[in-house]
Amino acid sequence: SSGINAEYGLKETKPRLYSDSHVGKCVTYVSLIVMANQYKPTSLLSKPVHLLKAKNSFQDGEDYGLGTLCTGKVHVDTVDGDHETCVSEHQQQIASLISQRS
Repeated sequence: SSGINAEYGLKETKPRLYSDSHVGKCVTYVSLIVMANQYKPTSLLSKPVHLLKAKNSFQDGEDYGLGTLCTGKVHVDTVDGDHETCVSEHQQQIASLISQRS
C-alpha cells in the first residue's frame, strides 16, 4: 500500500479529499480504500448496528463485513437509489426505517 500512497501523494492516516475534478475524486476514493484496508480494530463493537445501504450499491456482502466487527446483531435495511441519491432523494424512507428500529 505504500507504493500507492507514494504514487498518489497520500498520507497513511488521513484521506486527501477533493471535490473539483474527476482525478481528484479518484484520488479521494483510492485514499479512502487505502485507509479502510489499513484499519485494524482493537476490539469488537458489542452493540447492535443498523446499516442502511443503497439498493444500487457496488459493495460486497449483505452487511459490508460489519458482522465481523460486531458481537451485537447487525440489522440491514435497503434504501432506494445509489450511494448519493439514497440520502438526497429518499429521506422519508430513511426516517421510516430508523423509526422502526428505534
